[in-house]
Amino acid sequence: MESKEQIEDVGEDVGEDREQDREQEKKGKKKAKKDPNASCRIPNLRTSPRSTRWARHVHTIVKTFAPALLENKDVIAAFNQFVDTLAKYDTIIETYLPGRSNRYELYENIVLQEYTYPHDYAPIRFFSGPTAEERKKITNDIKEAYTVLYNHIKNDVVPPLRHTLHRERVQKMTPLIQRDIEMLKERIEVEKVNHERMLKTLQNSISAKIEQLRILVEQP
Repeated sequence: MESKEQIEDVGEDVGEDREQDREQEKKGKKKAKKDPNASCRIPNLRTSPRSTRWARHVHTIVKTFAPALLENKDVIAAFNQFVDTLAKYDTIIETYLPGRSNRYELYENIVLQEYTYPHDYAPIRFFSGPTAEERKKITNDIKEAYTVLYNHIKNDVVPPLRHTLHRERVQKMTPLIQRDIEMLKERIEVEKVNHERMLKTLQNSISAKIEQLRILVEQP
């Protein structure tokens, strides 16, 4: 039979083990909270730096066309790095979002890498201050951060985005083009009337000249 001291020692050991387990559990929770890439850190329009708005637009596009990517660790890490890079220049730049009605129109903001001069199409607005050389350096830094993210999302996002953009442009432009066609048809009818009127005027002028010539010839 165990002695009272042995029982007390066992009780103390169990208590210590439980305390250690609790400490490890707390540490585990703390580590989970500190993990910067546990999920995408989506910029808040009200509280986040204005320089990070572009990242919010990119997140919206990915969520729309390939939401499963937002669970991918590499995508999360690349997205958060992109956000951090934009936030780093908060006092120097701001980025902007497209309006709801043309959220797919800024297609070049997503497929940035397909352009010869990608920085010319980036939705970045510089505040006064940076020199041309500094702007180029900042733009390249942002481009590099976005390139990492872009390479992870392009195969799943770009094709459906391109298709959707084409469909929306067709829907948007078709009635405008049809309206122009109808306007041109109406103009043709107006021009026909004007043309016939002009022909009649010219014919009358010819007839008047012929009569003038006849009278001139008949005079002695």
